[in-house]
Amino acid sequence: FRQDLFYRVNVVKIEMPPLRERSRDIRPLAEAFLDRYRRQHGRAVLGLAEEALAALESHRFAGNVRELEHAIERAVVLAKGHLVTLDALPEAMRNPHSIRVEPQCMEPVSGEHASRTAATNEPQDLQSALREPERRLILEALGRNGWNRTRTALDLGIDRTTLYKKMRALGVDPARAAALARLVRITRSAEVRQGARGVRPKHGFPLSVLRVCRRVSVNRG
Repeated sequence: FRQDLFYRVNVVKIEMPPLRERSRDIRPLAEAFLDRYRRQHGRAVLGLAEEALAALESHRFAGNVRELEHAIERAVVLAKGHLVTLDALPEAMRNPHSIRVEPQCMEPVSGEHASRTAATNEPQDLQSALREPERRLILEALGRNGWNRTRTALDLGIDRTTLYKKMRALGVDPARAAALARLVRITRSAEVRQGARGVRPKHGFPLSVLRVCRRVSVNRG
């Protein structure tokens, strides 16, 4: 590095203290990140609950602004309502004593143990880390709503098109979801009819239900 180049560009020096030393900036930064990522992910998240904001403002933020940004993006994806609540934040922010880094206890690893550690602790980006929790949330919402995508989208606070795209991206087959939704409707309708007549078929399900089950099984194969 040429020292003279440093003095050519070093006209005005601005020192920016770390985020942990300027807690008053956490709220506006968190709100700005929330607005960015709710638009990016198509989520109807309107703001931060007071307990979540209090947890953010008391956190030390060893990772500075980037740590806050990643925490807000994660919370936007995992939020179950119109507000980011405490349970959508990372564990380290919900419980400050849950993660303690003690360098004196860290020892180098080698041999077979090192190979296993490298295989199980490979670094991954935020999008990959959020993929499985988001997929699980979508599957749970689909199950709650009888695999009806319109009701599921309303439950998750996103539009139906966004849900369809996320299902495709996360490996949740929309065609299978539609078949399962039809199966749920037929089963419920059959139960209502059979209950009204006090009659139940020998095989236990209407023929139309068995046809849908067979179709779903074939599609899975």
